[in-house]
Amino acid sequence: MTRSDPVDVFSTFLRFDGASTRWICDPRLRRSMLISIEKLGQQKEAFWINYWLDAWRTQPSVARQLALGHLSAYLQEGCLQVARRYHSRFGNTRYGLEDYFQIAMARIERILEGYHSCGASFKNFANVVFSNNIVEAMRQQREFNICSPWSLLRKVSQRRIKEVLVHTGYNPDQIEHRLTAWLCFKDLYIPSSTKSRLHEPNPQLWQRLWKEYCRRMPRVAGQASSPEQLRQWLIECANAVRMYLFPTFQASSEFSSDPQMDDWMEQLPQNRVPSLWEGLVLDEDERRRRLLCRLLRQILATAIAQFEARDQELLKLYYGEDWTQQQLAGQFQMRQDAVCRRLQRLRIRLVTTVGQWCRQHLEAPLSEQVLEEMDELIEEWLEQSYGPPQAE
Repeated sequence: MTRSDPVDVFSTFLRFDGASTRWICDPRLRRSMLISIEKLGQQKEAFWINYWLDAWRTQPSVARQLALGHLSAYLQEGCLQVARRYHSRFGNTRYGLEDYFQIAMARIERILEGYHSCGASFKNFANVVFSNNIVEAMRQQREFNICSPWSLLRKVSQRRIKEVLVHTGYNPDQIEHRLTAWLCFKDLYIPSSTKSRLHEPNPQLWQRLWKEYCRRMPRVAGQASSPEQLRQWLIECANAVRMYLFPTFQASSEFSSDPQMDDWMEQLPQNRVPSLWEGLVLDEDERRRRLLCRLLRQILATAIAQFEARDQELLKLYYGEDWTQQQLAGQFQMRQDAVCRRLQRLRIRLVTTVGQWCRQHLEAPLSEQVLEEMDELIEEWLEQSYGPPQAE
């Protein structure tokens, strides 16, 4: 059953009952639409799409949540069509129609951030993103399902695993201990092959990992008391990565009953539909952002090309061929801690190069926090640059 009334279109959600679906109303969103239509006197769907998009982009957090609810309701039918298409195509998987629907809706912010009014219609643009979400999730789910915890821990970047630990709720000390354990694992566990599934380290390697961990974290409160505790920490990290990448989906109709939202609805702003000129400005900002990213990649590539051949080979082996610091120490006849310091110095040189370019061309001073984050971003860029090519 399709929806035609604008109040229903922007305030009802699909509920899955086995093989059938039905519409349910969110009372708060319905009240919001009734108040908005009475104040603004508009019934056209296109007006309300642009109205709630503008509210999501410009209003305070309470209003943003309300706008997100209205736009999520609007996109229900399009998402269901995409989910049905993939469910019929991949009907032999363990996913049902509702699973595909929730996978597609899980990243709705990607739609709101990427859409500009002078391009394709909002619904068509959203359907493309829904399809991409499902395809990406199926690909990653297959890749990570066949991974053992140890394979998964070698696949993730330092920036990603730190992000996962923060998201999971560990405090800074716990994060430092687990991140150090993961770094020891990545440096000392040398896979015998490049196949996806890696086996658990043997007892001798666990002892080596624990000794290396104790060397890096000497007599610090909260440190691992045994190789077994180190093992449990790493398993926790792997499980947290899986849950972070593939969370349990919740119904998109579940919005918080924040009383502040009622206050905001009573004083809805007289928003207008963005003009074609405003859409062009948004597109120009996006083009400039992409151009800046390309320029920064070129600056990094040029900076690396000016490194000594030995340093270029070091980066290639470490980030491109997944050599451990121990292997690199043997290859270059250096101590392992010297390899670690050299890699750090090379990353600092790249951060400095980008920082100098930004100060000269963007006329914006970079704070210490930005430089800290830039170090992590550059490490991720190195992994992607030297690794296998990825689709944009």
